[in-house]
Amino acid sequence: MVELKNVSFGYNPNKNVIEDLSLNLEEGRFYGLLGKNGTGKTTLMKIISGILFAKEGYVNIYGNNPGDRKLETLQEIFMMPADFTFPKMSLEKYVSLYSSFYPKFNKDILDDCLDNFEINKNIKSIDKLSLGEKHKIAVSLAISFGTKLILFDEAANGMDIPTRKMFRKMLMKHIREDQTVVLSTHVVQDIENLLTDIIVLRKGQKTFISSLDDIRSKYSFGIQSNEEGAIYSEPCAEGYRVICNNTNNDDTEISLELLFNALTKEGGIL
Repeated sequence: MVELKNVSFGYNPNKNVIEDLSLNLEEGRFYGLLGKNGTGKTTLMKIISGILFAKEGYVNIYGNNPGDRKLETLQEIFMMPADFTFPKMSLEKYVSLYSSFYPKFNKDILDDCLDNFEINKNIKSIDKLSLGEKHKIAVSLAISFGTKLILFDEAANGMDIPTRKMFRKMLMKHIREDQTVVLSTHVVQDIENLLTDIIVLRKGQKTFISSLDDIRSKYSFGIQSNEEGAIYSEPCAEGYRVICNNTNNDDTEISLELLFNALTKEGGIL
């Protein structure tokens, strides 16, 4: 279990980026971490992974505070940052160096991911690769390390559409039931078919946390010629895209983009 309770953090002593945040992350779930720029998505991931320390509150990752830097805790967490660099070395040497830290590393999974991403395993200088190729390797490593918690910060950056599809396929194929995945993105279409839950960080408002099943039971999504009965609406070519209370137990497909717009609108409607 990953648990945060009343966590606050700020880079400026007089202003917090994250304020009084509480959440639980469960095994076997895919969490979409959403929010506008500056709401603290990367900061939250760094607190969970132990890179940053909460100023206030309680952080418990599988029974330990990651800020204590205990080996057994860090071996169960991997965070893939949005911006990273590879050292000047071969892929084989890099894998050999870093995989030894993770006791659940699975080379067969790594090879399968690299093959599906069409990455040559004999690369001599990984620092010279394109951004997209680097992301393919980083994603493959993140999946193959086998940690109980995997944090992806804008993992689809630099990926074209076919690669994004393969990224989703590799996650679905290789993630175990005892693992937890958190994916941060600005493009919800990249991950919406994967998610079981969403976390939406909002400036000056309470963080929205819900399973997609709960959202489906409470709200319906669709297009109408008018705004009648809508709790949130946006104009579109056909009339209005709307969110309504699901009083008829309709089974409509969730529009994460529309839901995100509704949640982050000033005042927050949900």
